[in-house]
Amino acid sequence: MAKSQADKYTAANDSIGLVTVANLAPVMNELEPITVKELRVSNRLTLPLYSVATNLTQATLVEVKTYGTPALATLSIRGLGSQHCVLLWNGFNLQNTMHGTTDVSLSGLNLTAQALTLNYGSSCAKDGSGAVAGSLSITDKVMSDEGLQLSMGQTIGSFGYRSHQLHAGFAQKSSYIQMAYTNEFAKNNYWYTPNGSLLREPIRLKNATTDIHQFNLSGRLHLKHGGTLSGAANYTTARRQIPPTESQSYNRSFQKDQQLKSYLMYMKSKKSTEMVVSVGYFYDEIKYSDPLSDLASLSKIHKLITKISFNQSFSKQHQLNGGLENNFSKALTNNYDKGFGSQNLFSFLLTYHWLGAHKKTTLAVEMRQSLNNQRVAPFLFDLSFTYHPIRVVTMQVKAARIYRIPTLNDLYWNPGGNKNLLPEKGWHGEWMLQLNYSKKSFMFDNSISNFYYFIENWIVWLPTDKGYWVPQNIKTVFSRGIQEEMNLQIKHSKYSVSIHLGYQINLSTQVGSVFKNEASLGKQLIYEPLHKVSGGLQINCRGFQIDYLHQFTSKRYTTSDNVAALPSFHTANLLLSKTFHMSQFDLVLNMAAENIFNVKYYMMESRPMPGRNFKVGVIFKCKNRLGR
Repeated sequence: MAKSQADKYTAANDSIGLVTVANLAPVMNELEPITVKELRVSNRLTLPLYSVATNLTQATLVEVKTYGTPALATLSIRGLGSQHCVLLWNGFNLQNTMHGTTDVSLSGLNLTAQALTLNYGSSCAKDGSGAVAGSLSITDKVMSDEGLQLSMGQTIGSFGYRSHQLHAGFAQKSSYIQMAYTNEFAKNNYWYTPNGSLLREPIRLKNATTDIHQFNLSGRLHLKHGGTLSGAANYTTARRQIPPTESQSYNRSFQKDQQLKSYLMYMKSKKSTEMVVSVGYFYDEIKYSDPLSDLASLSKIHKLITKISFNQSFSKQHQLNGGLENNFSKALTNNYDKGFGSQNLFSFLLTYHWLGAHKKTTLAVEMRQSLNNQRVAPFLFDLSFTYHPIRVVTMQVKAARIYRIPTLNDLYWNPGGNKNLLPEKGWHGEWMLQLNYSKKSFMFDNSISNFYYFIENWIVWLPTDKGYWVPQNIKTVFSRGIQEEMNLQIKHSKYSVSIHLGYQINLSTQVGSVFKNEASLGKQLIYEPLHKVSGGLQINCRGFQIDYLHQFTSKRYTTSDNVAALPSFHTANLLLSKTFHMSQFDLVLNMAAENIFNVKYYMMESRPMPGRNFKVGVIFKCKNRLGR
């Protein structure tokens, strides 16, 4: 087995899935639901001036695999691959059916109109195939204040960075409509010194310009008979050049993306019963071109998702939710044998919540049974039990069955597609202990969790003696670790101080293989750090806000036998903002210094990250409710 070539491909495929596809290879609830404290830890990501990828890197314990801002970026949660976490957009699972990854650099660009939540832990029974390690949820914010709302933002920064944001909305009673537009542009022509270079003088990164435009429209209408109609549409275009690696002298390749996300939802509730009907249409197009090698690739995928759900509360202790879901995808590309590939997932969902006496115990059971192209898929469940021995302490245990079906590229790529692939399957277990204490101006929260993932039939693309790559079910992976997060907040009439600390130790290893005496057995998976630390300090005083963010990532292996590795690194960012409150509007000035210690580091092999850089921005918010 040619491990060096396999490792090279696997590393690229697990990091920048959109490029490798072209290159290398082929809710809203008006009832009073039973409160279930989820085992998944959630972080609201609202740091100003920052892209989604930078927000995730600085405020969470996930591994973001990228080579710049705002370049291509994928996520890895708890030591598992980028194909094991999903993007949820207003509740719809948008994991790309062709390559199974999500490019977060094209998601949630305008945080004025959209909110981001990171969820740790499997949710396959709830969100479907691929939600193994966690999910990134993007939801449109609901307008609560009546009248007209306007906001505009402008940011400029180092290496030709600039961003424009516009948000406008109008709300009346329980109905509203809002739109948001964002343009993010960067030349990314930063200086770097290549590893192993005899010349110590830095050189500029070339062919790295990125230009992204995103338009978002959302609204809600309260109907006369008592029902609610809501929906949204999001259109994104991007043109991104692919910079050369350190071993390349020049590169002229680039990628063009078009994405359309849309949905419409009707909800009707009466007493203890609620019915929700929703339909979503999604389109994703990728054009890749490399003039130097005369290589061009075009792929398109259409996705239609329909959902029907019923929620019934029998009493204060019992709640039952059921639903049907159909997820149809069709991919069009000249890289498939027939020029297209399709997949249809029909699922039945059932959820039961039980609240014990005195509200000290909670049981939640989520179940999903799917038909994948009319074939019965494994039965999925998610079982969690929560106990509150005292008011400030929460204890929880969770067990779940996890599942990921092969992508369309895995099945139909020509040459190399393998229609005999088995789905990845396994188990997830976790326990959590949380302390949450608050009194007047003091708040302290600390949670520690111990997680386990065991996955069989792990899919890996391998070279063959025929000169092309073929996906095979060869690995068994065991990921386990401990995650701890602490938040402390002290409030005063004139100031407030917040501290956040997070630490994760994650041993993610290959414990089985179809090949005997494989060198990767018992070794850490590539690009997955053993240790990850994040910390933040925020001070608010008289309209000023100061944020200091620090991140540590331990070394990451770049070969499956753990011979070669990228070194560990620290990064630190400093943000300063000042809010001026006036009678008719608010004015917010922001400044940010990123990588303030000018650390040389790599997220991906041979792709250097930016050194010290700066951003300055201004946000104008109109708070005069003109519509009233």
